[in-house]
Amino acid sequence: IQIVPRTDPLPYAQISVQPGDSGTTVTLSWPSSLGTVILQNSSDLQAWLPVDPQPASNSIIVSIAAAKQFFRLARP
Repeated sequence: IQIVPRTDPLPYAQISVQPGDSGTTVTLSWPSSLGTVILQNSSDLQAWLPVDPQPASNSIIVSIAAAKQFFRLARP
């Protein structure tokens, strides 16, 4: 997993990555002070899609897959 910052509109948003106990997941989290954001992912850094389902709070548990996954935050 690699976190890809988006220069605009959230230039200072940092996503924290915490490994899960099982070693098969990570928890992605970000400051709640950002307000409403959309977590997006991509496999190639070209096509970005909203994560489905969107997290209800400022964190989400993501399975570590064999394929590359990139994440960023965006404004709705």
